[in-house]
Amino acid sequence: MLNKYKKEQLLAGIPLVTMDDTHIVLNQMKEYICKITNEKGKGTGFFCQIPNKNINLLITCNHVINEEIIKKNNYIEITLNNDNEKRKIKLNDNRKIYTNKKYDTTIIEIKKKDKISKYI
Repeated sequence: MLNKYKKEQLLAGIPLVTMDDTHIVLNQMKEYICKITNEKGKGTGFFCQIPNKNINLLITCNHVINEEIIKKNNYIEITLNNDNEKRKIKLNDNRKIYTNKKYDTTIIEIKKKDKISKYI
């Protein structure tokens, strides 16, 4: 009979990470996480890239940026790098935006002119 640790290892197909590994991963990830501010309040999001299509995305929750905010607001403010850098992202700028209330998801295309490409 397998103990819980061995069973989790087998189900995941990879060994579980140590606290040191987790610290390294979180330090790398913090460059991709941002704070999002709009008229309704604040939330978080993260940047990712689809490399084979050269598409950069900001992913957040629908309760942070939803259809109402997209229609009403001209821009959102993104705070990067431990509150040291702020960028305004114009929403109604012919960019692709997907939002889904049921799955609490919003995906926003990031363009070169947004000047945050070093993060993605």
